[in-house]
Amino acid sequence: MKRLKMLVSAAIVGVMALSIVGCGLVEKTPEAKEKTVLATVDKEKITKADLDKAMISITDYLKYSLGEDYLSSEEGKSAYLTYAESNLDVLVAQEVLLKKAKEMKFEATDEEVQTMVEETKATYESEEDYQEVLKTLGFTDETVLDYFEEQIIMSKLLDDMFKDIEVSDDEVKAYYDEHKEEFTQNPGANMAHILVADEATAKEVKTKLDNGGDFAALAAEYSSDGSAQSGGELGFVTYENSGMIAEFIDAAKVMGENEISDPVKSQYGYHIIKTTNLVKEATVTPLEDVSSEIKESLLEEKKNALYTENLEKWKKEYNVKTYPEKIEELISEK
Repeated sequence: MKRLKMLVSAAIVGVMALSIVGCGLVEKTPEAKEKTVLATVDKEKITKADLDKAMISITDYLKYSLGEDYLSSEEGKSAYLTYAESNLDVLVAQEVLLKKAKEMKFEATDEEVQTMVEETKATYESEEDYQEVLKTLGFTDETVLDYFEEQIIMSKLLDDMFKDIEVSDDEVKAYYDEHKEEFTQNPGANMAHILVADEATAKEVKTKLDNGGDFAALAAEYSSDGSAQSGGELGFVTYENSGMIAEFIDAAKVMGENEISDPVKSQYGYHIIKTTNLVKEATVTPLEDVSSEIKESLLEEKKNALYTENLEKWKKEYNVKTYPEKIEELISEK
């Protein structure tokens, strides 16, 4: 997904809402619905209109996958509510970060904003494509500058927040020693199969393979399961894999490198199995081969922990209030 689409993927679409006036119920006007407050950050309000705009790509997806009237089904309501509540949290977090960033005097220069504009445009095939996305998401060339400015300011806040975070070699080694199983390759092999319904077809396929037929091509032609689309590939399968049927594993574990089995019968039909890249004994990946991966993972953990800690602290500081129940009310009244 293009960068601009990713940046604006958090939002909410408000639907029907009712207000009590005197002893009767009066339907809100579209203008009143747009002003429905779903969260507050200090004195700033996040309204239905704000969320409606930001959730355009999500609602388009729901319409595409579930139909234009997706909110008329329980499946559509449930999916919408899940997206809406999580995206409301995202918008609240963005508002908190932006407020704190401005308070700490972080700024974005015109040059920085223009650079982000050019980098974003470069992800599109043409200026027309870029403009079409802006239009779809409710931006103009002018208003998107404000959006990019806010993104830069928040990024500077996060960079400042994380600037002192480090992961030592001792921490990397400690993690490695405590999680050896994550870096252990148990006995197994890369496996592929061709699954057919009857023995006669299985023998026909095996004969073609014995005569030099291409395994992947024959899997695509004959195999009856989803792996046919990838030439029968199942990936690396350990011999102790409890998710594979016993007949399949029993046959595979005695096969050699680049060997193709005779038809193997199971409850699903007949399998012709191919094994490559055999691992006969459990092997542990050396620390030096995974140290950078571990370090990056631990770094992200520390960043996430600090981010969550600060965000919760700032939410209290700015007296954040959210009203997710209003989302459900709007859906129920659709």
